[in-house]
Amino acid sequence: MKSEMFNHLESLNADNSSIETLDKIINTIFDSNNEKVHVEILVIDYGDKITINMKDEGDREVMKGIEKSFSQDNLKVSEVMGFNNIEYVINRS
Repeated sequence: MKSEMFNHLESLNADNSSIETLDKIINTIFDSNNEKVHVEILVIDYGDKITINMKDEGDREVMKGIEKSFSQDNLKVSEVMGFNNIEYVINRS
């Protein structure tokens, strides 16, 4: 499923560095939760930007680490109804 999402992002002309960053974020979620986490991902194309919303039930500390490790310009981390929520935005030029 992950490769399908990345292929879809490429078809939306998302830049490679943003796709690589998203891959690192997703890998961090799975690796830090010992692969024992379910992640729901929603990709929304707004024309001038692509928003990727990720929701999981993993360890909250992982989200704090992601928040510190990645640029806050394109990333918002929150907790909503007990779920970790990440919003990652890819701006188009």
